Amino acid sequence: MVDASPFNVVKLALGVIILVGALLALVAGRLAASPATQVLLLGSYGVIAALWLAAKTRQVVRTHAHHTPTSDEKSSFNDELEK
Repeated sequence: MVDASPFNVVKLALGVIILVGALLALVAGRLAASPATQVLLLGSYGVIAALWLAAKTRQVVRTHAHHTPTSDEKSSFNDELEK
């Protein structure tokens, strides 16, 4: 059995960000009249989304970085690989 990845939260956030970004790209023409405003709108969304993903990834890494495998865990992992 494989444990769930701690990065599943980040993957889900990325999926939501992509969907919302695609919807925003579709309606950007109606929200903003000038092309410059549309670029500013989509660019701002992209920067905010990137910062959000970086923060979530950093949070996951900090949370799970404290656990380092003991020699017994490494040994049992290597035993499983040899089977």
